[in-house]
Amino acid sequence: MPPVGKVAYLTTQNLTLDAELIVFDKDGTLVDLHNPWGKWAESVAVSLARIIPSDDLLSRLGWDAASERVEAETPLAIASLTTLQAVVATWLYDAGLGWSEAMATSERALAGAPRPPASPICPLTPLFETLTARGYWLAVVSTDDLAGIERDLIPIGVLPYLSTIVAGDAALPTKPAPDMVLAACRAVGVSPARTVVVGDSVADMVMGRAAKVALTIGVVSGSGTTEALLPHADILVPTVCTLAAAGPGGC
Repeated sequence: MPPVGKVAYLTTQNLTLDAELIVFDKDGTLVDLHNPWGKWAESVAVSLARIIPSDDLLSRLGWDAASERVEAETPLAIASLTTLQAVVATWLYDAGLGWSEAMATSERALAGAPRPPASPICPLTPLFETLTARGYWLAVVSTDDLAGIERDLIPIGVLPYLSTIVAGDAALPTKPAPDMVLAACRAVGVSPARTVVVGDSVADMVMGRAAKVALTIGVVSGSGTTEALLPHADILVPTVCTLAAAGPGGC
């Protein structure tokens, strides 16, 4: 295994994983982050435009409409829906609403905003079939709520391969705290020291390291850039597709 801080891009020829459990983030790691959450943010902004200018709200959330990308290390990239509701309510309060009205208005706006289906980053069913056949337990840890996770993963057929899901509405401290990945480890009965965390954000990597997992793998298919992930990931890969060649053994 590479030492902490030693980062290398791996190819499908040299990636091996000495672990039992692989914990995946969802948005930006397994499925597209940008289109679904960008469109959702735009709908939220339209509904609140009479109070906060849409461009201002979108910028604060972390949606760059010009590039059609969710920016790294922003609320939209990392925060749970509960946290997003509180963040938007704070901005509404700053705009002059009373706190009760701000919370109620934020809740309505977020709940009423449609989110388009998320397309998979790569063919996930063959990937999960391969990893399961090689003896890995698979899990998803995401700040999206459970309903959102199931809505995105059921249509692409990967839910049966998951041993557990830990969602943003699981009443646990969310990323970058270690609690969510530790909960996944407990559910499967695997030590963090035999676990790999795969994600597209600094929060994913920090969560993994705080939980003392065996390996943190950063993917650059979501919001996280190479520069942002480099200090926090043990290794970087372009997408989860690379893991199709992963097998047991020492890294």
